[in-house]
Amino acid sequence: MKNLTLLLLLIIPFMTLKSQEGNEVSKRPEPLAKKNFKFPEYEQTMLDNGMKISLIKDTEQPTITVRLLIGGGSSQDGTKSGLSELTADMLMKGAGEMTAFDIASKVDGLGSSLYASSSNDFISISLTTLVKHLDELLPILKDVVRSPKFLDKELEKLKSQYKSAILAERGNPSSLASNLMKIAVFGKDHPYADVTSPEDIDALEVEDLQAYYSKYFIPNNISLSITGEFDNEIVQSIYNVFIDWEKGEELSIQVPEPKPELKGVYFISRPNSVQSAVRIITPLPHYNDKNREKVSLAASVMGASFTGRLFKTLREKYSYTYSPSAGISSNKFSNFFYTVSDVKTEVTDSSINVILDELNDLRDNTITKEELDNIKNYKIGSYYMSFENSGFISNLIQNSELKGVRAKFLETYTSRLENFTEDNIQKIVQKYLNTDDAYIIVVGDPSVKEKLSQYGEIYEYTNDMKPSFGKFAEYEKVKLDADDLLENYVEAIGGEDAIENVNSIVSTGKTLIDANGMSMEGDVIIHKKSPNLYHYRQQISSQIEEKWFDGTNATASMNGMKIPQGEINAEQKMEFEMFGISKMEDLGFELSVLGKKDGKIVLKAMLDGKETLHYFDAESFLLEKTSSTAETPNGQLNLTVSYSKYGDFSGIKLPTVVEYDLVQFQFTQVFDHEINADIEDSVFKNE
Repeated sequence: MKNLTLLLLLIIPFMTLKSQEGNEVSKRPEPLAKKNFKFPEYEQTMLDNGMKISLIKDTEQPTITVRLLIGGGSSQDGTKSGLSELTADMLMKGAGEMTAFDIASKVDGLGSSLYASSSNDFISISLTTLVKHLDELLPILKDVVRSPKFLDKELEKLKSQYKSAILAERGNPSSLASNLMKIAVFGKDHPYADVTSPEDIDALEVEDLQAYYSKYFIPNNISLSITGEFDNEIVQSIYNVFIDWEKGEELSIQVPEPKPELKGVYFISRPNSVQSAVRIITPLPHYNDKNREKVSLAASVMGASFTGRLFKTLREKYSYTYSPSAGISSNKFSNFFYTVSDVKTEVTDSSINVILDELNDLRDNTITKEELDNIKNYKIGSYYMSFENSGFISNLIQNSELKGVRAKFLETYTSRLENFTEDNIQKIVQKYLNTDDAYIIVVGDPSVKEKLSQYGEIYEYTNDMKPSFGKFAEYEKVKLDADDLLENYVEAIGGEDAIENVNSIVSTGKTLIDANGMSMEGDVIIHKKSPNLYHYRQQISSQIEEKWFDGTNATASMNGMKIPQGEINAEQKMEFEMFGISKMEDLGFELSVLGKKDGKIVLKAMLDGKETLHYFDAESFLLEKTSSTAETPNGQLNLTVSYSKYGDFSGIKLPTVVEYDLVQFQFTQVFDHEINADIEDSVFKNE
């Protein structure tokens, strides 16, 4: 109601004024006179040690930003994936005589910011503060850049956070699509396509970070920008931080040419997903290619906010998605054009058809002058507005020069843009945005897969970016079907006769939980009685969780409060059954052996559209791991359960260590098992 009152107070005087002036409210106002744009002033120089300097003065606010770009980035990680990113983050975790806490508390206490990050082509370090605090913070900046500690204990903390983030990313369809399209367009072994795994993070040591730092953190591989309110004295004080830094050995930072994968559809199955993440991409050359600005303009025709074709079709005409877009990547050595649309599952193929039709129309038919002018106005307007932020200017100059585009060239960008013609756009689309060269990336429910075959051969990947089906599948063929594999498993744990003689199992043990750096310990006990009676009780501190199944009904409680269970599905029945893994087919699972991978034979189990992978040791046939998705309040997350340290219990082999990994939540259960203990049926009833 308050908002409505304010709106009326604004509208009524306006209507009265129009009435008094006798003007037509519906008449479109004339555009303002065009103003000539002048690229902001900047200075460039170089220290004797080779560090490049850019100075951009901005006196509107009493602040200053000091930003360093260190050439290299993740493209130089080599076989040590994640190296540059960890190196960047570790800069803030202790430097000189200061701990991570000292750095953070000092910077935050002065209302300032200091952070480091890594991208494909560089590491950036940025300090922003009020000018009056600069003298207090420059010593910290100096230590962070020139004297990082790289402490083992801090690295271990970061590793844990990184691994959790990687696992979380595997549950994010947009992240999966982004990673997969880089593999398709650059090739699986290209540095720009690298996808870091938890194993990669585990393998990194302090010595690796120190070696990376020593090689790339040299003044002649660094550019420095100073932006904000400053005078000669302030500039000199910043120079003094770096002026005595000795020049290092000249570097030649290179990235190999891409080796794109075969054209086709690259697909990741995400069972029960209500949306498909759809990306269509084509290869582009290096950042300083003479046609890059024209390609960028053509990409904007497709996906520039409200003026782009995808918005007008996918959203306005068909209501397939809310915010489609298109653009080009900004790597130094190799790039790609992309379209982005997250669409309803049932219109996945229809959306792809719309995107391809729009690209083909741009290729085959000249764009109208009116449409091109609208896109030009949008891009030029956005460009001008960006200059309201002086940080944009410094970033533009620094990033462009590192990627081979001189600052002077940037000054005439808008005049070049205005001179591009409709014919330019058509030729660029024919060369760079041609659907004949396109890859189609889809992350979605398995039900969409069949319709994707119309666009070419399908190459299916797992959410850890490993090929699972198609020509690139990493599985070795094995001469086993699902029945054979499960028979071998039964034999491995004791044999059919032995397990038929098992009437009950009591498993008692300890639970060790690690959640966001916090550790807790508790007790756990599991009762199982043939054929499918089940009881589970876990107590951690004062928290008690229990589950019961009496053969017909399942109940559960948390701290005595009943938790509704609903209808029992086959997945739960497998948990309740004695040796349930061996009975999956009888419970309704659709089973298939994918093959052998990393010494494991992989069994895929499908149930109601949900996929679970079971990994059996290729020699012993003991179950070592299961991988699936779990529904949580935050959406679908990947759940991995590992089984190890099998022991012999009255002739039956059972795992004594079970580890659960659900992104930021991990717990380990260590068991002792008793076979054929006497258990009263009342144990399995919630009474």
